[in-house]
Amino acid sequence: MHKYAVTLTMLLLLALRLIAQDSLSLEKFNRERIGTTKTAMVVLGGWSVANIATGLIGMGQTSG
Repeated sequence: MHKYAVTLTMLLLLALRLIAQDSLSLEKFNRERIGTTKTAMVVLGGWSVANIATGLIGMGQTSG
């Protein structure tokens, strides 16, 4: 009985491992993740440039 349980467990683990090895969906996920990251970095960079420009303009218009 113990032998069958171990064999069944090993087969189930092997099946799960084979399902997890779908490289095409992983590559697609990584491409989408990298695209999203690049877009986020462009937005963040634009925000920082606008923030610095606004600060410089505000600093230039103050006195004292």
